[in-house]
Amino acid sequence: MNRRQAILKFFQFVAASPLLKADRKYSDLGDPLLKQANVFDFAKLAKAKLDPVAWDYLDEGSDDEVSLHANRTHFDDIVIRPHFLINDVSTIDTSVTLFGKKLTQPIYLSITGGKNCFIPNGEQETALAAGTSNSMMITGGGIDNVLSADKGPKVWWQFTTAAEFRSRLLSNLRHRRYLSCLSSRAQHA
Repeated sequence: MNRRQAILKFFQFVAASPLLKADRKYSDLGDPLLKQANVFDFAKLAKAKLDPVAWDYLDEGSDDEVSLHANRTHFDDIVIRPHFLINDVSTIDTSVTLFGKKLTQPIYLSITGGKNCFIPNGEQETALAAGTSNSMMITGGGIDNVLSADKGPKVWWQFTTAAEFRSRLLSNLRHRRYLSCLSSRAQHA
């Protein structure tokens, strides 16, 4: 029995418990989202729902996929062993301080390209999700309207390349110089 089967059997056991007054077995529940045990189980659902080109983009790594394989191998090596019989779990604090900012949970949404292949306005929707879940987000931009509506993440960083940074900086300086010229002309008129 592998870990996935063990988790599934455990949930079936809990759902069938008379203490929960379950009317049906867990395996009889119709919503496929309830049958997923980990992130990798969602891949099967995504593959069935997504356009094949979008799925290939999501599922594959770059070039020879060496880093993708290494990440997956190391992820499989992680074993979470809760010590709930040893430790007091009546008060659980999942907060973490990251880059000097306190987050309620150790989750942040990383910058990824191609979100619009999967959902319209993908970057904005991700920003809304980060705001709702009080998670940190690293963005490539395009979330200004979400931030101005105060619905986005409270902690966020924007990733830009050197060329983008230089272009935005020069544009900003030109705009400021133009405004300062207008204000000095208005004063002298």
